[in-house]
Amino acid sequence: MLLMAVSIAMLGCELPTQPLPIGAVPYAPNPESVAIWWRQVEECSGMRGDLSKINFYIVPDATTFQWESRAVIGLWMERDRRIVLAADFAFRERNVRHEMLHALIRLPGHPREFFLQRCGGIVD
Repeated sequence: MLLMAVSIAMLGCELPTQPLPIGAVPYAPNPESVAIWWRQVEECSGMRGDLSKINFYIVPDATTFQWESRAVIGLWMERDRRIVLAADFAFRERNVRHEMLHALIRLPGHPREFFLQRCGGIVD
């Protein structure tokens, strides 16, 4: 009985946050631009989400950063609702919208339906 009570109590605790890529720091992109980009991605995807729950991070002075043994320019971290971008791509609309699309669809990989067919003209 005690073991079951402890197990139930542990399920109520939040999981620790996932580590960020090395060097990543919080940043605040232009709120007006980001709101417009978010609405564009909502429109093309047909999905809705809460932009205010997304946390943005940048890896300064970087063209790419390492994540899971790969060099990437951007990353959506679902558990912590984070978008992380290499500095060279952090202010490029199509790259930011690409990560926003990941945030909205919450599917693994890059489903053709969303990244090519529905939103291909606005995301990289």
